Amino acid sequence: MKELRNKQLLIFTLVMLLAGWGVWWMMNSVFHVESFMGYPFIPVLFYLSGLVLVYVLFRVDKTNPRKLVNVYMLLKLIKMLVFGTTALIYLFAFKVNTKTFIVVFAFYYMLYLLFETYTFYSVEKQIKKQKA
Repeated sequence: MKELRNKQLLIFTLVMLLAGWGVWWMMNSVFHVESFMGYPFIPVLFYLSGLVLVYVLFRVDKTNPRKLVNVYMLLKLIKMLVFGTTALIYLFAFKVNTKTFIVVFAFYYMLYLLFETYTFYSVEKQIKKQKA
């Protein structure tokens, strides 16, 4: 399980670094949209959320299926609350271009959803492999 955790952390770190620099470059060079203040906060927020996801999933007791499902659902709820609250605070507290912010935030959210799905799938696959 430790190998899987390290592999997921490495993949997620590389993807977030590439996405962070890539989106910033595309906003400034390709679309000529001025990057908004605090842009680095978005990839950092999603990266920290990914770290929490991985560490919680690999620390939870996987022998109790009910507890595992509860942890999955709790992680999903917390994710929605944190990301939704952050987006609303960011939109109302800072005067940013709303369209640009929503597109960038949605991109990172979709990227995070892909990673989250991959993580859940990998953990479940590992659990079934260990039981067999």
